[in-house]
Formats: sequence, C-alpha cells, structure tokens
Amino acid sequence: MRLFRNTALAVSVPALAVSTMFGSQPARAQQNGQYVYHLPAQSLELSLRAIAARSGRNIGAAASVLAGRTAPALDGAFTTEGAVGRVLAGTDLRYRAVGSDLIIEAIARDSVSESSEERQGTSITVTGSRIRGAPVASPTISVDREAIIASGQTGLAEVARNLPQSFGGGQNLGVGANVGSANGINVGGAATINLRGLGSDATLTLLNGHRLAYNGSRQGVDVSAIPLGAVDRLEVVADGASALYGSDAVAGVANIILRRDFEGLTVDLDGGLATQGGYSRQRVAATTGAKWRSGGIIASYEYARSTSLRSDERDFARSRPGVIIFPPTERHAIVLSGHQELTERLSFAADLLFNRRRTEIGFPDNPAGDLSVSRTEQPSTSRSFAVAPSLTLELPGGWRGALSGVYGKERVFTRANNFVGQTLIRSTPLCYCNDGKSFELAADGGLFDLGGGTARAALGAGYRSNLLNADRGPGNVANVRRSQDSYYAYGELNVPLASPFQGRKGLYRLNLSAALRYERYPGIDEVVTPKLGQPVDCR
Repeated sequence: MRLFRNTALAVSVPALAVSTMFGSQPARAQQNGQYVYHLPAQSLELSLRAIAARSGRNIGAAASVLAGRTAPALDGAFTTEGAVGRVLAGTDLRYRAVGSDLIIEAIARDSVSESSEERQGTSITVTGSRIRGAPVASPTISVDREAIIASGQTGLAEVARNLPQSFGGGQNLGVGANVGSANGINVGGAATINLRGLGSDATLTLLNGHRLAYNGSRQGVDVSAIPLGAVDRLEVVADGASALYGSDAVAGVANIILRRDFEGLTVDLDGGLATQGGYSRQRVAATTGAKWRSGGIIASYEYARSTSLRSDERDFARSRPGVIIFPPTERHAIVLSGHQELTERLSFAADLLFNRRRTEIGFPDNPAGDLSVSRTEQPSTSRSFAVAPSLTLELPGGWRGALSGVYGKERVFTRANNFVGQTLIRSTPLCYCNDGKSFELAADGGLFDLGGGTARAALGAGYRSNLLNADRGPGNVANVRRSQDSYYAYGELNVPLASPFQGRKGLYRLNLSAALRYERYPGIDEVVTPKLGQPVDCR
C-alpha cells in the first residue's frame, strides 16, 4: 500500500486492500469553495494527485482501479467534487465521500443486469434525446424491473394500465366489442400504451429504441408480446416528441429497454384468482443467457393463459348479461437479444421478437342477453415477428455512428361467428395484416467545450414504411390495402450552461436543447417540426 497521507483512513476502508492515497497540506480556496486547475490530458492517477494537492483533500483509490486509465484535460475553477467528477466522466468509476475524504471506486456490476451501471455512465442514450448522456427537458418516467416485480405486476400490459399518464381504454385487453370503435377497440387481445388518451396511434412505442409493426387497426404496438423476463425497464416521455421521433410521437414515447447481459437461468411461476371468482390466470417464464468479454446474449420465453370473465359474474355489469368483459387468452412470447464487438471500434447488436396469442370476445345478440337464443363469438389468433439489427462505429473525436434497421410483421386473424340457437348462420373472416420496415443512419458526439461541459449534437436520416391489409375476404368492398412511406432527417443540439461538477449553489444543472425534424410523406405532404427545451435543476 502506497500512503501519501492519512494512514488511518486507508485502514478504515477494508475494501481497498491495495490502495493509493493522495493528499497534501490544505490549499487556500476561493471564496466559493472552488480551486483553479490547469491540467493536461494525462493518466488518471496524476490528475487525482494534482487535485488532492491543490485542494488539500485526501483522495483514495485501489491501485488496480487506476491502472492504465487516462483523464481528460481539466481547465477552470471547480470544487473538489466537481474536479474529480470531471476527470471521472465517461468512465465506470465514481467517488464516494468518507468524512471529508473521497474514495474512488468502480461502479458495481450486477451479476444479472448491467442497467445500474449504464444509468451511471454518460454514454447512454436516454429516451427523449438522441444525444448520449443529454438531460431531457420533458417529464420522463422510468419503471425498472425491480419496481415492477415489487409491485406484484407480472407483465408490461399491467405496467401500462397502471401508468397514470396512460389511458386504459383504446386498444387494450378487456375493452369489449360492444364499445364504439371510435372510442375503444380490442382486436386480438393486444395491450397498447395510450398516453393522455390521445389514441395508441399518437404514442410511439419502441423496443430498445426500435420501431415495431403495428397491431390491429389503430396503429398501436402490443406490449404484452414482450416477456417480462427480458425487460430491464420501461422509459416513458409523457410529452410531444415529434421533433425527434416523428408524427406518431405526438403524445409521447414509450421505450421498452431489454436487459443487456444475463448469465445463468431463472424460472418464474405465478398465478392468481379473482377474489370474487370467475377469473384466474397462470404464467410460466424462463430466462437464460451468457456473456463473454466481447459480447453477450439473452433469451426469454413466456407462456401465459387466463380464463374469461363474463358480465353475469359481476354486479356492476349484470344489466348487460352474457358479455365477455375480460376475454380468455393464451400466449407464447419469445425474445432474443445479443451484442458482439466485431473490432475495437465496431460492434453488432440484434433483437428478435416472436409472439403468438389466442383470445375470444363475445356477446348476446338479443336484449335479454340470452346466449342460447342468439350470440356473436369472435375468436382470434395473433402472430407477430420482428428483427432489429444494428451496427455501431466509434468515430474520431468521441463521435459515434450507428446504422440500424427493423423488419416486423403483425397478423391478427379473427372471425365473427353469428349463431341463432346452436346454428351458425354467418361467419365473416378478417385479417388485420400489418408490415413495418425502416432503416436509419445516425451519429452523435461533441462539438465544443463550455464552462458547463461539452456541447453535443446528433444528426440522422432514414426511411420507414407501414402497410395495412385489412382483408375481409375476396371481393369484399370493405377491404383495405394501403401503405405509406416516410423519408426523414433530424438534428438535435444540447448546450450545457451549468453542470453539477461546477459546484454552483442554487443552480445544479442548466441546459439548452433544440431539435428539428423534416419528414416527407410521398403523395401527401411534408412537414418540419421544431422543439426547444431548457432542462433546469436548482438545488
């Protein structure tokens, strides 16, 4: 152990079996508690030694933690914590205060998930911004896996229904066939996120930042098709984000982020019964994966089923007997996600999704609600598939480029069967067949340095196409087959005017952000959407 000062402190921290302690006689601080530094880009150990000498504070770190690490140039007036935070920025290290001293340590890696480490870093792109590490001016909600499990929720459909900002109607499980289609519809038992009640077509739902094919007829994305075992967290920006993501993000964006790395095997079993009877559910799920030095893979499978709940079984709904108010479902869902470094600067990632679900809705066709007289039964089978590959390249100057693509299909096969007594008098087939594909080329990185940090920008361009084929059989006048292409380009700028490392009292963070998106819809029109923001955090 190399001790420069304060041996007692080193002994009081057993985790630092081999450590380095930097310290010196107290320096004279400016009135605001800041010290002026003019440090070049150099080894992290030398920078920490200089900060300790200038501020008179002890800074300790395990020798193995500092080995081979470099620190960026540091030029300006900072508090001790601000200076240390600046030289640690972009690394997997953090400082911890022990009395008046600072201990440098690695951010703990969870043996199952690295999401906690990712949230600490500055290289992670958050929902609501295309710039890595940029704060988001809009209100953002994050529900991680631990919170979902602790709340007793067993799937993303339940999470979506419990978000205060999300309307539970629209295209969701349990919206009956007797509800007007303009206000709500349940095609194939899907569960969609509907922010502010503006419609599921006004909420953009992403999987690891990628678009998916729409479900049914309302341009919603079925979140119940994603096994909970593969989910790390759900991030929701409950504000218009069309300037970054497009016209289908008018109400906001929901991004389902998968667990990046996983080792071992977990099996989940759960079930439930309604306290008033008439409904039960079961779920079996398994998640496995492996990781290695240059990549990792995770696979998750989920089987779930539930029984129906009829209006006769609840007092509040007995005025309309015979209606299935919560349909029976049976589904299989699979997610595969992997990443691999191809070279030191180039990496590949891909997400694969498959889902198959069966459900049925029904109601009597007579005022008495007598199913034995006449009724409509509407069974349906849904199948969805999506693959989303991407290539990421580390560019000079801290910039990063990415080329990504998505291809997805969603098929809802349903049939309206009309009975009189036990006789089938009419059977009308219907397929809501949706295809979606897109590709995008994007880049982001730093532009210039300011007192509050580095001004950063993101640029991108891409193409996407959606197809809806509503097929009711050959020659049916109600058949619809329409596709729509979209070409787009966007830019985003984030300028930090005040940052935490500056140690300003009463002003923790101040950023200016701006975004601009151009979209062209061939045969329709083109539109330019701007957005300005000013994230402020006063502490």
